[in-house]
Amino acid sequence: MAPPGKARRDHPALELVMVIAGSIAVLALIAVYAYGNGVPGVAMSLVLGLVPLAIVMAPVVWVDRWEPEPRLLLVAAFLWGGGAVMVAVLFDPLVGRAIGSVVAPGLDALLQTMIFGAPVVEEFCKGLGVLLIFLVRRRQFNGPVDGIVYASVIAAAFAFVENITYFSTGQDLAVTFVVRGLLSPFVHLMCTACIGVALGLASRHRSTLAWLWTLPLGFLGAILLHGGWNGAAMFAGGPGGLGGLAAAVVFLNWVPLVIWAIIVVWLRNKERRLIGERLSEYVPSGHLVLQEVAMLTSMQGRRQARVWATRGGPQALAAMKSFQKAAVNLAYARQDLYTGHTGIRARQDEMALLETIWRTRAQFTTALGV
Repeated sequence: MAPPGKARRDHPALELVMVIAGSIAVLALIAVYAYGNGVPGVAMSLVLGLVPLAIVMAPVVWVDRWEPEPRLLLVAAFLWGGGAVMVAVLFDPLVGRAIGSVVAPGLDALLQTMIFGAPVVEEFCKGLGVLLIFLVRRRQFNGPVDGIVYASVIAAAFAFVENITYFSTGQDLAVTFVVRGLLSPFVHLMCTACIGVALGLASRHRSTLAWLWTLPLGFLGAILLHGGWNGAAMFAGGPGGLGGLAAAVVFLNWVPLVIWAIIVVWLRNKERRLIGERLSEYVPSGHLVLQEVAMLTSMQGRRQARVWATRGGPQALAAMKSFQKAAVNLAYARQDLYTGHTGIRARQDEMALLETIWRTRAQFTTALGV
């Protein structure tokens, strides 16, 4: 068992693989489109693509504030999502025609690609990134909220790079930007979030193999949402189909978005209660006091504690931040002990985090003269 303060660190092999693979795929795809459509067109498309990217990332950042995920892992997830577009460009038509020739042979090749190929291939690629994080970085995957964060980052990157490919063609740019960038920027996020929630639920299950049955359910939900949106958009967007397109945007994008927002808020509140329950178990032993538990389970309480710590100077503030981060991680390490997913590593993390809590508390209380 590792001594206090010596918790084992994960080797960043997964992050390096995802960063390298994603970067190569994104650069290759942009180079192809720049060669075919011109560098100015791709550069302008990149700038336009930043608008929907900012729109979708704003709520993701808000959700991630509760228990921030490792930045390198989020960067790796983002690049993986962007690189997945290359796979989609190559395999969407092939898979779409293969499935469409059996399910709906009367549809033309484009509709087969959009309704059958894109949902299967794209959700598989995005979902694979979420699954890799779940399997390899299990300690950083602490529930449905984490699953939504990772899935959303991957999906946001996918939509960003995909938008560049759509915008760079120059065909109906204004309409394409409004529909894809302003009216329906959350489509990929909502679809892949199904996979994130499914794996997040598996992370809380006592069986380490629960993901084998939750993942297919999440994947199926992602495919159905994606295929439903693509099909409605394709059929409703024909000549004189403005009303149908508007209905599709409202009922297949905005309504599900509101539902997802309600689910995310509910899940985050559930996470807050879980952290409170797990941290309360350290009160009888004296590792924490009830006032600290109350502070740690409230974003407002955390902010007020950091403001209070600033009276002791930068080092006291840094110690308070470390204290809060360690305490939240301690709650999840305690939860892992209940599920048994990480075994001895959860116990090692618990010991190291308790040491960090005592050390950082001593630092900011000494600086503040408490």
